[in-house]
Amino acid sequence: MDGKPVRTRALCGVLLAALCGLLGCAETQSAEIDADRWEVQAQAGDAQAQYRLAIHLIETQENADDPRRAFEWLRKAADQGHPQAQTQLAFCYLKGIGVGADDEAALRWYSVAASNGDPRAQFNLGVLYRDGQIVPQDYAMAMRWFLQASEAGDGLAAVNLGALHRRGHGVPVDYEKAYEWFKLAADRDEPLGQLNIGNLYMNGQGVAQNDQQAAQWIRKAAEQGLAEAQSWLAVFYDHGRGVEEDQTKAAYWAKAAAEQGHVVSQKNLAKLYIRGEGVEKNNVEAMKWYRLAGLAGDAEAQLLMGLAYQEGSGVQKDALAAANWFFEAAKQGLAEAQYQVGLAYARGVGGHLDLVEAYKWTHLAANGGFPDARDLRRQLTEEMTPEAMREARRRAREWHEAAETAQ
Repeated sequence: MDGKPVRTRALCGVLLAALCGLLGCAETQSAEIDADRWEVQAQAGDAQAQYRLAIHLIETQENADDPRRAFEWLRKAADQGHPQAQTQLAFCYLKGIGVGADDEAALRWYSVAASNGDPRAQFNLGVLYRDGQIVPQDYAMAMRWFLQASEAGDGLAAVNLGALHRRGHGVPVDYEKAYEWFKLAADRDEPLGQLNIGNLYMNGQGVAQNDQQAAQWIRKAAEQGLAEAQSWLAVFYDHGRGVEEDQTKAAYWAKAAAEQGHVVSQKNLAKLYIRGEGVEKNNVEAMKWYRLAGLAGDAEAQLLMGLAYQEGSGVQKDALAAANWFFEAAKQGLAEAQYQVGLAYARGVGGHLDLVEAYKWTHLAANGGFPDARDLRRQLTEEMTPEAMREARRRAREWHEAAETAQ
């Protein structure tokens, strides 16, 4: 089939997501709860009961009015100086949970809670300043709050301090300092700290390059259920990097990550099913995982789903379904998918014969470097009027400009 992508043997790695986002509830209640007792205590003014009842209402949301009730109980507890309630109240203001979103109120309550020593609030302030969310980006302020949270024992804060040193955000790049912070997080049993130590050993940054050490640290994080670490461990087993090559273990860890929605692992697992390495060869199962990755927005997976429907490989042959998958990938700028969309319009797949659209997508694919698109564009040129050609080029130009603006 024209335009089939080259499928490499090796599984793909992923970039580390060392920096963490905002954290919500600071605790998850036990399955055995006593909401009625908490409500009695909350009505009597017990701040801890007010906080616990609010968290219960947020977690269960049995009634449509529960978020609003939760907010009211959090406000009562926060007004009494309960630091965790103040942190959760800030999160509610930030996300609009039970109240209209209010950035100023969110920042005010995070600051109050952080000053009262709540490490979750300190961490979240670090995230806000690191990302420039509702406040101007300020790495020095981010580091200040991460330091306070880390001093209180927060492992994720230590991870973020390591990441700031590794990336040179607010401080000079210092891999040895990054290692120290990641090691502190790892010593607190934080899997992101373990994963990042593994990555430093993998790249020889701040430590001597050592694939065996990298694999050992990544395994620690993988065994704690961190999907990104599981993905990397699968790659290590597939390549025989730092461990003995073992396709069965590669498939095991790729599946563990894939089942958590890790898109790269979903694609890697699909490749193993296609190759029949570590698992029994099964194109149907491969397409299941490519489909999930495609639905998550991965352009390569969308292209491969289109090719599968085009060829009837692992799915029933369906030209219209193929075109729809190609279109999703084409919108993301994948040249081969753009070519396939142009071809579908040129052939009138699904009754949608449109030479202007066919030329537009083929022109984009040709400019994107896909070789077969040039021949199709030349053929379309011979069949189109000058007016249609100008319109097609205008549409292609507008699409390209819109795509550049969106980046």
